[in-house]
Amino acid sequence: LNDGDFDGVLPVSLSGEGQKRFKIRARDWLGHDSANDPILSAQVDFVAPEIKDNLNFSRLGEFMGEVVVATDISVDVFEKNFNEIKAFSSQADVDGTLGECDSDDEEEDLWRCHWNSVEVSPSDSVSITFQAKDDFGNTAERTLSQSFTRDIVTPQIQFLGTEQIFEDRSYVQ
Repeated sequence: LNDGDFDGVLPVSLSGEGQKRFKIRARDWLGHDSANDPILSAQVDFVAPEIKDNLNFSRLGEFMGEVVVATDISVDVFEKNFNEIKAFSSQADVDGTLGECDSDDEEEDLWRCHWNSVEVSPSDSVSITFQAKDDFGNTAERTLSQSFTRDIVTPQIQFLGTEQIFEDRSYVQ
């Protein structure tokens, strides 16, 4: 058996994802062609997952104080054959933990991933690197950041009393 100069490797570049069909034809040195040209089909995926730009810290909003805060973190991933996503950060206690992901009810191939009760260190900006992988081994990595307004001023009591005053005095029990 001689496959020419191909060494058993089909010299073709494939892209996309879904069902691909291959027609295989054989010809010998004397010019005889194969009687049946079998058509093979295979499920393929050459597209890496897409990590969306929607990082969310549910408890923090726009502000960050001076203490470590436990918050849920979420991000979306678009992928037909989604497998897993991990998060890494020096500013949040995630250290490569897997996210819990659920498929979206309305948009096909959209996965909503979250990490619960992640401790986030106080900072003006928090960056998290996400690594997503699909069932075919395609990987994507993306670092997302969110900026916060630092609130480091303690509240000052302006008035302690009741709304109604008797003889220029407010009585609090």
